[in-house]
Amino acid sequence: MAYNKFNCLIVLCIFMFTAKAQDTSMLKEQVKRLQEALISKDTQVLKQLLHNRVSFGHSNGWVQNFNDVFNDMKTGKLKYILINTSEAKITCTKKWAVCTSEGEFKGSVNDTEFSLKLHVMQTWIWVKTKWQLISRQSTKK
Repeated sequence: MAYNKFNCLIVLCIFMFTAKAQDTSMLKEQVKRLQEALISKDTQVLKQLLHNRVSFGHSNGWVQNFNDVFNDMKTGKLKYILINTSEAKITCTKKWAVCTSEGEFKGSVNDTEFSLKLHVMQTWIWVKTKWQLISRQSTKK
């Protein structure tokens, strides 16, 4: 009887580890999709990835909400040309995750070009069947 309980425990641990790895890989893919959508101005993807209460903080203290992200993209106020980050380090539960990475960001704000090396922290929450970005903050490296 004890042998069966031990086997069940091992199987449960393997399942939990596999589920955690799948959560992490799914989230890493979402982080990558977010970067690509910001560069390509893919509003359909951004609407899926951004929570409607997102707070998008920049290294200069500027903060965008959900509507700002789309308005600033539409008007050309903020344009991303390059986002090249290290693989995200992720701390994850069933309902939220924190992703940290470092990277190079190039683009323009009000037609003034920028090139920055940043530390980025993103907080994602699980909403129904997908991860959505609820907050993002960057600081200069």
